[in-house]
Amino acid sequence: MSQAICANCGAVLLSGTSFCRQCGQPAIVSPSGSEQVTALFGQAQDTTTTKRLDPRPTTPGYEVNSQSLAAASASLTRSKRSWPKLITIGIALSLLIVVSVGVLWSLRAGSRTASNVQINRSWIYPGSRTVVDIGDSGGAVLQLETKDALDKVQAWYESNIKPTKTLRVNSNSIILKREKVTVTLVAEDNLTSIVIKQAS
Repeated sequence: MSQAICANCGAVLLSGTSFCRQCGQPAIVSPSGSEQVTALFGQAQDTTTTKRLDPRPTTPGYEVNSQSLAAASASLTRSKRSWPKLITIGIALSLLIVVSVGVLWSLRAGSRTASNVQINRSWIYPGSRTVVDIGDSGGAVLQLETKDALDKVQAWYESNIKPTKTLRVNSNSIILKREKVTVTLVAEDNLTSIVIKQAS
C-alpha cells in the first residue's frame, strides 16, 4: 500500500487525515476518512456565529430600558431595607396588643367582691399623657405616652419601681417586672408608650 503525498509540500500524509500536517493543504479524502477538512486561515468562513440577543418586551407597549431596570432595582433595594423596620414595629405592636388583651382579660376575670386595684400615682411618668386608666378588683392597667426617648423613660422607671427583672425584647421594646407590677415600654414614631399592669 503506497502512502499519499501532499501535492503542495511533498510531505507524507497520515492515513485517515484530510489535510497535510506539514503545510495544512487539504488532501483528497477517501469515503472512509474520519476527519473533516480543516478550514484554512484567510479563507472565507461561515459567519453563522452566536449573536447577542437584544431583549424584547413580552408585554405589548412595554419597553425595557436601563432606566426602568435601575428604578426597579432601587425600589427592590429600598423595600429590602424597610423589612427589618416593619418587622420590629409589627413585633412591638403585637406585644402591646397581647399585653393589653391579657390585662383586660385578667381585669374582667377577677373577683368582683374585692376592692378596686389602682396603679400607684407616683409611677406616672412626668409630663406623659394618659391614654388608658382602668382598675377593678382583678387588677389595674395604666397606659401613658411621652415624647421622651426610650432610654430616658427606662432609666426613670428603673430608679422609681426598682424592677427585679428587665427584659429587652428588641431595640424598641423593654419589659420591667417587680412582684405584681409589669411595665412595658415601646418606642414608635417618636413616642414612647408606657403600659403599667398591676395584678391584684
